[in-house]
Amino acid sequence: MASDIDATYIPQRPDRTKFYFQNFAVPWTLEDVNDTRHRVAALLLDWEIDPGFVDDRITAIHEMVTNAYCHGEPPVRLSLLLDDDGLLVEVADRSRRMPERRRPGIEDLRGRGLILIEDAARAMGWRAGREGKVVWARF
Repeated sequence: MASDIDATYIPQRPDRTKFYFQNFAVPWTLEDVNDTRHRVAALLLDWEIDPGFVDDRITAIHEMVTNAYCHGEPPVRLSLLLDDDGLLVEVADRSRRMPERRRPGIEDLRGRGLILIEDAARAMGWRAGREGKVVWARF
């Protein structure tokens, strides 16, 4: 499956000073989903992003991938775009079922993922993709 990164999220500006992009498949096992967390953290540090920024956002990014694993359909693709506007993360999967916000109770073990992502991101949302859905967050 090709990336569902939409051209509207990658503005073509002549004054751009930085631009990094990585798109890769997330293997469909829980162990691989957990390994993705380390892979993304290493990639962001390679892009010379402040380690404090990476530490504060990596849990939200991991949650996005975990949600695709738990609620989506394979294959899952993770795309990261770093430019002058910040970090855009998109997770695409083949499920057409859109995320649902929940109001978890104190004792609920699930239902906090979107809240966690929203708290860490400047903006987030989802849209129908070519072959499923894309959940995105701008940090």
